[in-house]
Amino acid sequence: MAENKSEDRIELFKVCILYGLCYMLIVLVFGGKIKMYINPHYTWLTIFAIIVIFLMAMVQTRKVLQSLSESHKHDHHRSSVWSLFPFLVPLVFAFMLPNSTLSADLASKRGIDIGSSSTAATSPITNSPSSQNSNYPTSPSNLGGADKDHDYSLDNTLTLTDDNFVNILNQIYAAPQKFNGKEISMTGFVARDSDFSKTQFGLVRYVIVCCTADAMPGGFLCELEHADSYKDGTWLQIKGTLGMDKFRGMDTVVARINSLQTVKAPDSPYVYPY
Repeated sequence: MAENKSEDRIELFKVCILYGLCYMLIVLVFGGKIKMYINPHYTWLTIFAIIVIFLMAMVQTRKVLQSLSESHKHDHHRSSVWSLFPFLVPLVFAFMLPNSTLSADLASKRGIDIGSSSTAATSPITNSPSSQNSNYPTSPSNLGGADKDHDYSLDNTLTLTDDNFVNILNQIYAAPQKFNGKEISMTGFVARDSDFSKTQFGLVRYVIVCCTADAMPGGFLCELEHADSYKDGTWLQIKGTLGMDKFRGMDTVVARINSLQTVKAPDSPYVYPY
């Protein structure tokens, strides 16, 4: 009898875990927090997962109720604590998910993509150190939103937004000469590479293709006389002029800052290719 009660408790734990997973995913999706973990383009997959897990929870609930209503036959299926393992793993991963945005320090470790003439006609991100890892199979520069066919080189002023960020970077990285002398306005956070001088910093945004695991920092090398007075992770809104300069022996797109101001991090600090 004691063994049967123990088995019933294990089955009941499974029900609680499944409903708990459903609740967690529902809160993330309908609370708007899911975009902090995955590209919103794939939210439908999360909703599909909620439906599947809820159906599993209902089946498990029926199993528990049926077990409780029976008089515990001798051939009662024996459950072990180890049977909880596949149910607990998703919860463990849920608690391991970052509860804050990715840091500027991580950007330096993954490799700051600032583009260069040597990456023309290829993905700028795939040439960065981080993209050599198999965890980074797709470059955001090969993707784009509804305006990906718009030729931004025809615009006198480039204003980078969440929606066009990846598309503009893609075009500038592919043909930087077309954008030489163009005015640019953008918001991003300061990140540095060990090779940057005191008058240089990278102004970047994390680009998320699928989820935060493949987040890649992309942006521009910026030049400013007192660049070293801005700490890594500082969010800036800048206006400047695009030009070309040498960096690591290669022609690189540079944003020469004309004016800037510190700003708060946006509610959605990431940008998405879709």
